[in-house]
Amino acid sequence: MTAVTLVAACGDSGSESPVDSPAEAVEIGAEALQVLGTSESLTLVRDLEVSAEGTVWVLDDAAPFFVGFGSDGTIVGPLGQSGGGPQEFRNPVTLVRPGGQGADGIWTYDRGRHAMVRVTGGGLEPAAAAGSEAVGVPNETVPPQTLLSREAGMPGPVAWVDGGAGSVFVTYPVNGAPVGFGFWRSRVGELSIADGSLAERWDLSEMLEDPAAQYPGATEWLPVPLLAVCPDGQGWMYDPSTHTVRALPGEEQSDLTGLRSFDLPTARRTPFTAGRMIDVLLPRIIEEVPSDQRPPDDELRDFFLAQMGDVFEDFAEVFPEYYTLRCGANTALWLQNFELDEGLGGEGWRWVRIPLDDEAGPPQVVRFPDGFRAMRFTAERAWGIVRDEFDVPSVAWVALP
Repeated sequence: MTAVTLVAACGDSGSESPVDSPAEAVEIGAEALQVLGTSESLTLVRDLEVSAEGTVWVLDDAAPFFVGFGSDGTIVGPLGQSGGGPQEFRNPVTLVRPGGQGADGIWTYDRGRHAMVRVTGGGLEPAAAAGSEAVGVPNETVPPQTLLSREAGMPGPVAWVDGGAGSVFVTYPVNGAPVGFGFWRSRVGELSIADGSLAERWDLSEMLEDPAAQYPGATEWLPVPLLAVCPDGQGWMYDPSTHTVRALPGEEQSDLTGLRSFDLPTARRTPFTAGRMIDVLLPRIIEEVPSDQRPPDDELRDFFLAQMGDVFEDFAEVFPEYYTLRCGANTALWLQNFELDEGLGGEGWRWVRIPLDDEAGPPQVVRFPDGFRAMRFTAERAWGIVRDEFDVPSVAWVALP
């Protein structure tokens, strides 16, 4: 059986946009949902990306892995066969758009090949091009199977990989650090699509306090830094210990003072218990595991409590505050709330929008319609997946307020 992925991220004090009271909240109703299209090959969507041409590409959990949707709903694919051949995929887990000349189109991180593999040039490209180009992640710096998870808490199938300014960014632990502490001591590397070289861009251990001091109840598992890179190559992170979001320094910048930072709505500091963790995990397990392969829900809950209760005691004393961090077209950062009582496996319907335009106002809480899993943001739209009454997934979008 699979388990949920739960993560949170890093930052700094001294914000430009203090928020001493709850941020302004905007609720988007179900009537705002616009369905772009669906495909029989969609079962469990792992990721979604929007190309520069406006084509929406979707990564499914099973082969054929990729489906594209034109702006008018035209379907491209499905494409991407399973296998070890030059135009086949072993275990693609995330999508990314590096941008920049020579790195155009949509790429996937194939965990089985430990490489970035081009899925498409971005537009309505023939299926034969899928998988025709690959750039390996250097094994000596980043051993296979070590990329850190994108989402809040436990390790999961979706690795943190982001793109911008013609490069791909990956995050990896050093010196055999345990999973939770590994995020706080991790490195972020920049992989050149042009020549396959990997350069260290950020050392998070230099920017973060000792996590053991921040979370004395944790031995291995604890809230961790969330990261995002914008299309222009600017990196950002959320720090759960200071509850702020801040910019990461540029390539030639060694002084961390003066970096842009943002305060957030007051942290909830939700207490952690094994029973509540099971409540978070169950919806995602139920979604991902067919009913004929798992026991009834009450038996499943009892099983996990018996088998994993001791493991959960190693978590921090509080749940992560946020689930994932995204950059939307250089216009805003989007920070997804970690939710216990709604959403899916901790993945809530509420996001904090942090405008990057100094004149756009303070952070704002945006609540998307129930069941709409927002996955990417452009300047004017949120893109994601919604399921109908027959549990069929479709690509959908809502206009941003």
